[in-house]
Amino acid sequence: MPSFKGRRWKLLGLSVVATFVLAASIYAYWRINAPSPSTLCVTDTLPPLELRMELDKTEFQLNETVAIHISLKNIGDGPITIFTPNYQQFVGFIVKDINNTVVLDFPYSGLPTIDEATLESGGQINKTFNWSQTGLYPDGSGGVVERSVPHGIYHIIGRTGEHLTYDLEAEEWIDIKTPSITVTITPPPRVTATYPPLELSMNISKTAYQQNETIAVSLFLTNKGSETVEIIFPQEWVWDHVLRFIVKDENDTTVYLHPTLMYFAVYELVLEPGEQRIETYEWNQTYNLGPYYEQPFKLGTYKIIGQTMNYGIPGKNLPKGHRLGTPPITLTIG
Repeated sequence: MPSFKGRRWKLLGLSVVATFVLAASIYAYWRINAPSPSTLCVTDTLPPLELRMELDKTEFQLNETVAIHISLKNIGDGPITIFTPNYQQFVGFIVKDINNTVVLDFPYSGLPTIDEATLESGGQINKTFNWSQTGLYPDGSGGVVERSVPHGIYHIIGRTGEHLTYDLEAEEWIDIKTPSITVTITPPPRVTATYPPLELSMNISKTAYQQNETIAVSLFLTNKGSETVEIIFPQEWVWDHVLRFIVKDENDTTVYLHPTLMYFAVYELVLEPGEQRIETYEWNQTYNLGPYYEQPFKLGTYKIIGQTMNYGIPGKNLPKGHRLGTPPITLTIG
């Protein structure tokens, strides 16, 4: 078993480490205060240390940040000092997929500087990692690449830091792992409306947003038929755009429409069987319609609805002003 003495600690040669450390795992670090109360908790003990992991919930939307609270506590009768070769990395976590394959073991490495912490009896180190649902996957050439994990079931395990020890001269590491907590990452919300041969779908990344957070809205118009379809937009259309979305507030008042700049002309769109028109927009939590026009944005519940512009299909007797509209997706902001 290797020891710390005389050993040079090297950073892992991963190009993604710096990005991941800065963007995907910004965390709060304490050495005294207890972790925030949460819903789920698992522990494991190797006296005089107890490792504890807590999650706030077990179901997350795709791309939603997962807060992982981990604490390392001295449950012995007297003070202890622990050492790590990587700055402040006394604890970490592991993520496994449904096949029990490790998709992330974090942190990988840190500043190659000996760090120590002295814990009085009952004292603890607390850390919260914000996992942004990314993992490291083989890139096909012997390396790894960081990318978002797909939706599905995952198992999260708390662990002590790599090469944690009580004694720099020792050749034994402190290795504690908690039982796993199983979490489910759900696919993004998606709604669909059909008027053969056309299908209009809309999806957003999640249904809970913070104030000022950008909301991406993706719209898909698909020819589900077996023949080519010609779509005519005779009354209103936006340059190179035939799809749009509206936002309604809790009172069912339309407070936002995008896009809004209309050209009164004739525009034709041809879709082959299975062909899809995709348009993606962003809503920055503002109003451009209704009683709140240009007023400060209010937190609360909103409904987003995807729509086509008014259209016709040669040979089909569609109602005047016909358009496809999806069911709403309800989201909360605040």
